[in-house]
Amino acid sequence: ALYLIRRNGVLFRPNAQGYTQNLADAGVWHGNEARKYLDAEGVDLIPLTSVRDRIVFEMATTVSAAGQRVTALQHLLEMMEGRIHG
Repeated sequence: ALYLIRRNGVLFRPNAQGYTQNLADAGVWHGNEARKYLDAEGVDLIPLTSVRDRIVFEMATTVSAAGQRVTALQHLLEMMEGRIHG
């Protein structure tokens, strides 16, 4: 399963290089790798499938000038649906 990692309300970026509130900028983690972070205070795991509706909403409401963000959100959906692997 694939997860987002949240700590104190914000999401880990890829490779745990900082935090973000934007799904398009968040890192996606495989189960065993994600669980390694659970010992840190304030950390919880969010199954990628549980944010599908939020991803679709963000894609629908993102202005076309932000094409990179839409592409990143599409990538998350494709990962979730098993069409590509992270």
